[in-house]
Amino acid sequence: MASDLMLAYRKIVGMAAVIAQVKTLLKLFLFSLVDDARVLAYL
Repeated sequence: MASDLMLAYRKIVGMAAVIAQVKTLLKLFLFSLVDDARVLAYL
């Protein structure tokens, strides 16, 4: 029983870590898109 709980806990923690990584990647991607748009606007 305890091992099942540990496995579920690890799965949840792993998913949370993946989601956090995806969020930061999306933020960086959006920021780079905004920067590109600004550069194009100045040209």
